[in-house]
Amino acid sequence: YSWPLYQALIIAAALLKVHVNSLIVRQFPLSIIAILIGYLFAIRPISRTHVRTKLDVRNGLRILVEAVYPLLIVLVISIIFGVELVIGLAIALVAAMLPIYKSLNWKKLIRSIPLGTVLVVFAVMAFKSVLNDSGAIGRLPTELSNIGLHPVAIVVLTPMLVGLLTGVSFSFVGIGFPLLLPFLNSWTLIALAYLSGFVGVLLSPVHLCLIFSARYYRAPLSAVYKLLYVPVGLLMALGALWTLAI
Repeated sequence: YSWPLYQALIIAAALLKVHVNSLIVRQFPLSIIAILIGYLFAIRPISRTHVRTKLDVRNGLRILVEAVYPLLIVLVISIIFGVELVIGLAIALVAAMLPIYKSLNWKKLIRSIPLGTVLVVFAVMAFKSVLNDSGAIGRLPTELSNIGLHPVAIVVLTPMLVGLLTGVSFSFVGIGFPLLLPFLNSWTLIALAYLSGFVGVLLSPVHLCLIFSARYYRAPLSAVYKLLYVPVGLLMALGALWTLAI
């Protein structure tokens, strides 16, 4: 909702012809709502069931810096100094590879890539191509309007359905927002459309982050969805209340 490097946010700002900072400021409360819900439903239950151990702050900070320094490089180069994002990402990739380049076993790296995961990626991309080429998504607002839905309902359902069908955030913005431009005449409706699209992505069965996480932890998607419905529903409800209040 407010991360300056997030593709969907950048594309939304470009389509709406507003500065990305304006979008960040208006949508920042949505990030706070999401963080609070994440804490209540994910972090808090874990902290209650696990035994507390003495924290090694120095070692923890070292591990944190090692994990995020490529991201910090992108932020400094692209956001602070205004260098093209692609250049910042390339420099960050090189910086991340340098410490492990000599010890990296390329044959083992290639063999470690699971074939099933690669096939899932191709299947998801093929499904999205079929949706785009068929023109089904482009007819969504018209069909929703034809059944007599209120414009606010169209603003909610169009990006949500696109997000649900594609599982990609920049798709609900890149495909859904151009169709909704006549409706997106206030910050309230813009934030509501963005929120709805993101909720659709979170619940999408073709969302690669969801699929890969479930495969990695060997968790059945049905069990994962049981844990998702309540927090995502709460995110939609509280986020909608906030957007309609501004």
